[in-house]
Amino acid sequence: MLSRIANILSLGMCFLCGVFVPMNIMDRNVLKVSQFLPVYWYETVNETLGSYSRLSGEAAASVWKGIGLEAMFAVVFCLHDPGSDQISAAEITENNSRWLLIMVGYS
Repeated sequence: MLSRIANILSLGMCFLCGVFVPMNIMDRNVLKVSQFLPVYWYETVNETLGSYSRLSGEAAASVWKGIGLEAMFAVVFCLHDPGSDQISAAEITENNSRWLLIMVGYS
């Protein structure tokens, strides 16, 4: 059952965010909604990197913006525990410290 839900959500995000349908033919309202999904920012970074052989300042800023937003989605998804209704400040601090150590290489 969980696999079905994951497939429906991931394929839905792919259709809404320009993976299967090019962004330039999508409606503006659909693109506005898709900006609230992480796949949109992945696809934006992917298109930017694919269209430049060398990144200029503006293109590099766009890439870093997309990567930063994807990282924020990842942090939110990692901090959310479906088994609990609330996350305490101590848990957030502990999770951030643990992720920081993992990212730096001290596990």
